[in-house]
Amino acid sequence: MYNKDKIKWLYVSSFLDMFAVGLAVPLLSAYMRNLGASHFMIGVSSSVYSGIQLLSGPLVGSWSDIYGRYQILMFVLAVCSVCYSFIGLTTALSTILFLRFVLGTFKHTQTLCRPLVAELAPPEFHSEMYGKMSAMSGIGFMVGPAIGGHLAELDGGMFLAFQLAALLFLLNTGIVYKYLWTAEKSNSAPVLETQVKPTKTGVLKIVAELTEVDWSFYWDLFIIKFLLSFAQKVFYSNYSSTVQEKFDLTPKWVGYTISFQGMIGAICAFSVSWIEGFLFRNWKTKSLVLLGFLLLSFAFFAVSVVEQLNIFVFFLIPLSFSFSLLRILSTKMIINRTDPNKRGSVTGASNSISSIARLIAPLCSGAVLEYLGPSSVPLLSVASSFCGVLLAAAFPLNVVPQKKYS
Repeated sequence: MYNKDKIKWLYVSSFLDMFAVGLAVPLLSAYMRNLGASHFMIGVSSSVYSGIQLLSGPLVGSWSDIYGRYQILMFVLAVCSVCYSFIGLTTALSTILFLRFVLGTFKHTQTLCRPLVAELAPPEFHSEMYGKMSAMSGIGFMVGPAIGGHLAELDGGMFLAFQLAALLFLLNTGIVYKYLWTAEKSNSAPVLETQVKPTKTGVLKIVAELTEVDWSFYWDLFIIKFLLSFAQKVFYSNYSSTVQEKFDLTPKWVGYTISFQGMIGAICAFSVSWIEGFLFRNWKTKSLVLLGFLLLSFAFFAVSVVEQLNIFVFFLIPLSFSFSLLRILSTKMIINRTDPNKRGSVTGASNSISSIARLIAPLCSGAVLEYLGPSSVPLLSVASSFCGVLLAAAFPLNVVPQKKYS
């Protein structure tokens, strides 16, 4: 058995986290433009965030392995609350850039939450829980931009949106303290036998933890993370302008297509346990990954060649479905292959792999867009996802089972 109440509060925490992000992040570019920032400076702000995320992911993950995930998660949420509050208060672009740097360093809440699933429940429940967590995060990011957009139209609405985001992060900190960390200290339910906290501390220990991980053990899963993140970022880096140009859509209708994809992804995430346990109960995880990449390759090719909007929207269904399925399966494989005391380090490193893909993808898609036209950009995603097909077909992608609960 496992603590279902703590799992439910973990879902709530994931929802609030992405709800707060959805409130603030989509408004940040417009907010900086109102303060006089150039497009170049806005791009620098985004690059600063992505670049520092690349470096800090494994360090924050290792930090949580040493000091405890709940304590570090509370600290990270509190830092996010302070940063977003000050972004709404300041009018200095240099301060916003500094705050983005701080956020890039510490904003690894989803990376910290994923290992908790493996520590709160046995492996047979992981697919269901990762799916629900992904769905709750997706719903939060669907609701946040809608509310943030309405607030932005009010007088002082930008300030209200950032302060509301800060309040949500603060509320999330309290939830983790009250219903996760405090419950962990007082709960006598069984935990993993291998879950033992290291006694050494210090910055050098954090770095040393990373050197103790056998990174070659994860190369196939890291490549899957890279290919998936690259394909997704290439497709969405110029999505709005491409769809507007190809189908003559207004920004509002482009937003509707994005929300539609979010809805499909959430449905898939909620049903991934049923997909694994009923539809494909005799399939190995490797086979599901292969199926996911095949479906993704087909969907990318279809959306790149169709000329009618209704057919384009139809093929967004398998596209969003396969994205959601592959994200959950890749997370499950990485967590289940990793020693419990190293899960923070490894999930942080996998997040950095995704950050590398997100840094490279806009450059590649921009080059393809300029020289081959907007319809050719999805073909780059087709190539990336088809590489995933070849990888899944050629290598075993074994998931190493963890010890059972006592």
